[in-house]
Amino acid sequence: RNFSPADVPASVIRSLANHRKDDIKARAQKSIGRFREPNASMDRLIDEKRQVVLEGEPDPVNGRQLTEMVCLVCHQLHGKGANVGPDLTGVGRSTLDALLANVINPNQLIGAGYENTVIETKDERSVSGRLVEETDSYVKLLAAGPREEVISKSDIQTRAITENSVMPEGLEQMGDKDFRDMIWFILNPPEDQRPLTAALRRELVGEAPDSVQRDYESISLWNPDWQVESSEKGNAPTIEPDWEDAKNVLVTHPFWHQRGAALLRKVNIPAQGKTFLRFKVASAPEGQWVLRVFADLKLVQRQSVSRQKGVWNMVEIDLTPFAGKEIPVRLENYAYDMKNDFGYWGAVKLITK
Repeated sequence: RNFSPADVPASVIRSLANHRKDDIKARAQKSIGRFREPNASMDRLIDEKRQVVLEGEPDPVNGRQLTEMVCLVCHQLHGKGANVGPDLTGVGRSTLDALLANVINPNQLIGAGYENTVIETKDERSVSGRLVEETDSYVKLLAAGPREEVISKSDIQTRAITENSVMPEGLEQMGDKDFRDMIWFILNPPEDQRPLTAALRRELVGEAPDSVQRDYESISLWNPDWQVESSEKGNAPTIEPDWEDAKNVLVTHPFWHQRGAALLRKVNIPAQGKTFLRFKVASAPEGQWVLRVFADLKLVQRQSVSRQKGVWNMVEIDLTPFAGKEIPVRLENYAYDMKNDFGYWGAVKLITK
């Protein structure tokens, strides 16, 4: 049957990539993405750079400059940068180990949609980047910068997906001070609004008592159209493969009373027809939280989410009043009392009739 790669957890990707049947491996690679086994020398390099990051005090001014120059030509962080690679605001930087693995070994797990496509044209040009659009007549690639390349299919000589992601290896070759400054800035930019206390530093370097293992690759692949922001509490954020008769359920938790967890994206609303956002949400048993929906920065819906009328609460938001516009949409798992405010999200669908 048809499915979206966004519905497949990273653990399943790994299992399929190592399947004993070659035909299943090939089909998984084509449909989902590419996976490489961990490399011992790469692991040693990550350990070495970890020590570099932990020695000395970071310079946040230099860290910001390096991040903007090196990282934000492909990634976004708190709304600034490009969308060639995954948005760093909500994924990939929860701990030092997670960030170092993503920076130094970006090719271990390449999610579908972030592979590097290389096209050779009939006039002997070579163009590469992430495939972001394909029609019957052309393909569009997005490369660092960001830079768009639109190539007519009639001009293509060869086309291939490489073994590497769009993100290059080699950032570990930076000088130790610059590497340290950049990593610490990405881990805890001022926009996070979290002073780098001794306790937070211990948490970021993996010395906090929280031992829950979180699969951020699965979270980023849950639905690539949506950016996920969530605090780390209990097992959140995570993906539940099978929960309350629903598949691949996203679990989030508010950061504190005034800052909810959120799903965010920009949506182009067609000028014609009616457009709706449909999804379902649930609370934990004995839990309760507040759903807040913002469209074009306006609060368009607020409702309590509990189990008074069953597990799942079905939600439909009419976006037709914004026809013909590109608008930001924010779905919030907002705090009720911060006692058991876990949010559970089913599939989120945009429908135009």
